Amino acid sequence: MIFEQVKLHNFGIYQGEHTVDLNVMDHSKPIVLFGGLNGGGKTTFLDSLQLALYGKNAKCSNRGKLSYSDYLKQAVNRYSESKFASVALSFRHTQRTETKRYEVIRSWETLANKEITDKVQVLVNGELDSLLTDNWNDFVSEFIPQSMSELFFFDGEKVEDLADPARSAQLLKTGIEALLGLELFTQLSKDLNSQKRRRQERNLDSSATKKVDELKQRKDLLDKNLLTIEENIQKVLDDENALAAQLKDIEIQMQTSGASLLDDLNDIQLDRRAIASKLEAVDHNLIKLAAGAMPLAIAQNLLKETKQQALLEDEIIGFDNAQKHIKANNDKLLKRLKALATNDMIEQVNNLLNSIWKESENSLSQDKYLGTNPVIFNFAESAIESDKSESTELLRQKKELRETLALLDKKLDAIPDSESVKDQIETKGRIEASIAHSKTTLDSLMEEMALCKAQINENEARLDATLIQKNAEDFEGKRNEQVAEHLVEMKGIVDAFKAQLIKENIATLEKRIKSKFDSLERKSELVAKVKINPTTFNLTLLGLDGLTLDTKRLSAGERQLLSVAILWALAEASGKEIPTIIDTPMGRLDGKHRTKLVENYFPEAAGQVILLSTDEEITGQYYKKLKPSVAKEYHISYEETAKTSTITEGYFGESE
Repeated sequence: MIFEQVKLHNFGIYQGEHTVDLNVMDHSKPIVLFGGLNGGGKTTFLDSLQLALYGKNAKCSNRGKLSYSDYLKQAVNRYSESKFASVALSFRHTQRTETKRYEVIRSWETLANKEITDKVQVLVNGELDSLLTDNWNDFVSEFIPQSMSELFFFDGEKVEDLADPARSAQLLKTGIEALLGLELFTQLSKDLNSQKRRRQERNLDSSATKKVDELKQRKDLLDKNLLTIEENIQKVLDDENALAAQLKDIEIQMQTSGASLLDDLNDIQLDRRAIASKLEAVDHNLIKLAAGAMPLAIAQNLLKETKQQALLEDEIIGFDNAQKHIKANNDKLLKRLKALATNDMIEQVNNLLNSIWKESENSLSQDKYLGTNPVIFNFAESAIESDKSESTELLRQKKELRETLALLDKKLDAIPDSESVKDQIETKGRIEASIAHSKTTLDSLMEEMALCKAQINENEARLDATLIQKNAEDFEGKRNEQVAEHLVEMKGIVDAFKAQLIKENIATLEKRIKSKFDSLERKSELVAKVKINPTTFNLTLLGLDGLTLDTKRLSAGERQLLSVAILWALAEASGKEIPTIIDTPMGRLDGKHRTKLVENYFPEAAGQVILLSTDEEITGQYYKKLKPSVAKEYHISYEETAKTSTITEGYFGESE
């Protein structure tokens, strides 16, 4: 499945008509990258995809406890004169060898004092399909079952919570049952059990029947109690999400006011002192260079001329020393010529030798006033070049240190007085305390739920034991008994098959999760093995020492990567070609963890990956690493004058 196009009309923060092309054709470029500031409309865009597909069952971000009618009402853009809104999603889907293009159009209109209902239209290859339109809520599970939607639509900042054992167990249970189609086995097992009880109830005496009634009443009470606990858990989770949103808002305010920098004050001051110390050391080294050969660089031309003079004087001295030998050789030559040549020839040779002598003497007729060995100038030139190179490097270091010092001073200037941001700090503290209390309450409710489930199981066992009583000996009683026994046997076969199916697939899933986590986590030695309990679906990490590794010991970034590994493994195991959509993909990760996601996860997560990033996540080196895998880029921004968010091509100023 590939999402091809989204159309928004007066939906949420988007006023008017907005059309976005999401289509990807190149398997090596599966990513559609959206960039936008917080509050600009990224999450609303993600909500539109889920709303188009699932309608009233969509898990939209800001719905909370609103009824579907109220949610649709508040989802209409408040600045639009028209009160009509719609979301439309086009996608192509291949079954066997046939590819079809689907378009789901969901629209609604707010009318005074009337409950709002949405209208759904489904087009196949451009033509309205009445069957799909009337039964879309049933058909959508064939494309993306809602029980599996969390594997493909998720918030990067909230995904960390899935590393919690209780939540990961629920996700794994839901994912495994959805992947293997175990919901049918579970329902079949319940139906067989119900049939068995009906058959057994017919053979009970009055005493046993009364006991059965009591156990059934207790079962109803326990089921209601369990439902209440689950509702309370959901309420705590909703409150926790609301508190998380408030915490995010106050953190943004603290970033704007500089209050968030107060925690870094000591570190910044220590860094500044260290940089100032380094700068002082560089200045000291520059002074040492100035006391050496470095000042001679000012007179390099003069040194060059002086060296030439010294070389010339050295040549003159050499010539003077050679004169005696040259004179003696010339005299010997003339003496031999007198015995062999005429006087005229001897006179010519003598004149030639005197002429050469005179030319040499004239060319070297320079004053000698240095009396210095030219070699010392080679040493001076070498020393000057060395000092120049060292001073250039020191000046470069000094420039960088000054820039760093200026940046640290700027940070120090941005840090406000603690009294001026006291209210923000106290507000953040209260919210964090509320979140901690919420987590404590959630743990308590989880324990209550486990206890209630144990009581339900105990009551079920007692009920089964009571129903086994047999006191009917007539033909009908025996027949009921035989049928009940067969039903018990069939239920055992179904349950055993289900358990074996889970066990076989869990082994593969454990390896997938470990493999995915290794490819994302830079500390490859952190986790040696991943184990999943086939009954409770609790996930356990084992270290290299073979001991259990508590997920609470992992950093926030490591828990997020573990959660991503779980989602990735489940999505891959599903075998379904479904796009993966991630909001705020790298909000809580450090640089090295981000690099792992960019290099190893995003390009491989699915055949189409839609990323909704802030300006602080996929940027700089991460953007450059991701760019070869990006098919399309968009920028989501809010225009104050037009009172609408817009989606334009290009990513934070980058053009495709």
